[in-house]
Amino acid sequence: MHSSLRGKRILVTGGAGFIGSRLVSALLAQEASVVVLADEACNIFRIEPLLKEPALHLVRCRWWERTDLDAGRREIGEIDLLAHLGLNVPPADGFQKQARLEIRLNLVPTLDLLDAIGGGTISGVCFASSMSVYGRPSRLPLRESDIPNPVTTYGASKLAIEDFLQAYGCSNGVPVTVLRYSTVYGPGELGHRAVPNFVRAVSEGRAPTINGDGAERRDYVYVDDVVEATVGALAVRPNRVLNIGSGAAYRTTEIAMEVIRLYSSNVEPVFLPRVGENIDVTCDISTARDELGYRPRVPISEGIKREIEWYEREARMKYPALLGDKGGQRNAAS
Repeated sequence: MHSSLRGKRILVTGGAGFIGSRLVSALLAQEASVVVLADEACNIFRIEPLLKEPALHLVRCRWWERTDLDAGRREIGEIDLLAHLGLNVPPADGFQKQARLEIRLNLVPTLDLLDAIGGGTISGVCFASSMSVYGRPSRLPLRESDIPNPVTTYGASKLAIEDFLQAYGCSNGVPVTVLRYSTVYGPGELGHRAVPNFVRAVSEGRAPTINGDGAERRDYVYVDDVVEATVGALAVRPNRVLNIGSGAAYRTTEIAMEVIRLYSSNVEPVFLPRVGENIDVTCDISTARDELGYRPRVPISEGIKREIEWYEREARMKYPALLGDKGGQRNAAS
């Protein structure tokens, strides 16, 4: 247990989401007091079992709308630490429109959020960023010292928030830890991404579809390993950027075939024309190991097995209406 988190009041944006909900559970286990911001339209099924916990405070608030944030200020209360995982998803509608929405819905609200929770009075910030800030890697594995060069509005938005948070930290003497997550997967994942798409298809007896030849490599990391790193970052509060992944890379075809194997299915992947470029991603996690003692524990086969078990036990049986939902928010894993 990280005793330094006991009794701390921690605000978690995206706390009802895939990664955030498991972070909330882990922080409660550390005897922290946790505040989750979720607007009225947000489905909170992932944290419903935790609502009976007296240390969990659910505030129905659109944190990206300043008027809502100001109105909820009293209910939010005094905050010791901020875990910023939640970001809004602009519709795919051209670069210019997406870029402006990223600034209006994610960058500016992040600055408003810092202002609303007390500015320099908090003792630490942990921001869930993404490998997307690196863009096209000039070498692999990716290291924190590599120069970021985002090629998407999502990556550019993440990098801009990183920069502003670090500038805020320098101005206010607040340590800011930036965690650049790789591809996070595991139980609770419902987004339209490789693992849940493959699980959904094979579960229904359909062939999983792959865009392109499936040869691209991604660094897949299990959600509980990411949560452990995030809890550690909130406790230790290193004032730096850290890569959070598995340190290994897997082809998309390997992931699809592992899902097929675990289902004992006879289907074969179907390959579709690729939209966009192929970018391989593997990250060096040695700095996170040195700073946080971070060591991913769950191998890919076990992690996919756990996601399948959750999908069959929880998602298909209890939440079928959500399986086609693309959602209105994303967290750092998207």
